[in-house]
Amino acid sequence: MRYHNFLLVFIIVIYWCTNPFSTRDPEKPESGNNIYDNATIPKIVMDNLIKAIKEKNVNEYKKVFATETVGHSFTFEPEPSLIENFISNWTIQEEESYFNNLVNSANANFPILNLSFNVVEYSVPAVVPGSESDSVTTNSMQYVLTVNPGDSTTIYKGNTEFRLFRSKIDQFWYIYYWKDNAIDKDYNATWTNLKIKNYLGK
Repeated sequence: MRYHNFLLVFIIVIYWCTNPFSTRDPEKPESGNNIYDNATIPKIVMDNLIKAIKEKNVNEYKKVFATETVGHSFTFEPEPSLIENFISNWTIQEEESYFNNLVNSANANFPILNLSFNVVEYSVPAVVPGSESDSVTTNSMQYVLTVNPGDSTTIYKGNTEFRLFRSKIDQFWYIYYWKDNAIDKDYNATWTNLKIKNYLGK
């Protein structure tokens, strides 16, 4: 009798554990690296830029820059000493192409990218006509960008300045101007040189 009772309990437990209709705790939604905040303030734009570079996220990288769709074009002003090697009209299309080439690699999990700025401050530049309260410029700040393609690490550094504006179309902030300069004439260490090397696979 005890054997039959044990067998019955055993069968019930097995059925309950394997029953496809039994309830279970719902999985927690994914969170973390693939979530980017809407750029409701300038700081979020810069945070998303750093994050998109680290995560090699081309779509999110492109989103931090202005386009005609949101009411402004994008311009990159290269390090002056390298301007002869730089494309004369660098637009958002060239920016996207460069970043695509930078992050695409046959070496799995590479490149490893990390970007940091020193203290970022914002001021009102009144550079967007009639929108003084809707445009800001950063201080001239130093950046350090490390690029590891899998066999070595190269450090790019320089001084940079960004100008951002708030679109009247969607009320989000975007970078519409980016200026790059070398530190102590270390021209090859600049972001400009990195863009030259990676634009269209050069």
